[in-house]
Amino acid sequence: MKTLAASVVGLLVGVMLALLLARTLESLLHGVHAGDPTSVAIAAWLLLGIAGLAAWIPAHRAMRHARVTRTGTKYLGLFSDERRPDHHAETVATLQALNLNVGRAWAIKEALRTLWTYRQGAAVTRFFSQWYGWASRLRLEPVKKVAGMLKRHLGGVLRFVKHPITNGVAEGLNSKIMNIKQKAGGFRNAQNFTT
Repeated sequence: MKTLAASVVGLLVGVMLALLLARTLESLLHGVHAGDPTSVAIAAWLLLGIAGLAAWIPAHRAMRHARVTRTGTKYLGLFSDERRPDHHAETVATLQALNLNVGRAWAIKEALRTLWTYRQGAAVTRFFSQWYGWASRLRLEPVKKVAGMLKRHLGGVLRFVKHPITNGVAEGLNSKIMNIKQKAGGFRNAQNFTT
């Protein structure tokens, strides 16, 4: 897109110069008037087509390379920096260098982890507003969806910062109870336990 924009600017400058230097061009061209609109239009479209092709070929090659690089990396974004296995470091660095949506989504996920290190509500609010602005400008719908959900539940996040207590222990105990009930199968009362 940038190449095409530069080509259009160059083309406009070239057409204006050609029209300004029409008398000199007429002496060089045999049987064609320098200001002939058909000739100018054909030349302009031909130059734009060549510039577009010149911009498309490297972009197509880069996207094909990016597709090959992404193969087998579906779950790499789930690792944090400190827990990622060492043999994946080069692949992650390559993905980040390609500036793909995957790399940007991973970077914003990692940035959000900083939120949980703050212990003051004002600092959390300031950090979150900056992070939310970044997430909403990223143009990735899943990231925008998560950012919107966090914004709706910002009150709960602020409460956790003030009182860092979770119901993780209660949920774990409830999971154990459900597991025991499932293994018990048909034993619904004490009489069914007798043999």
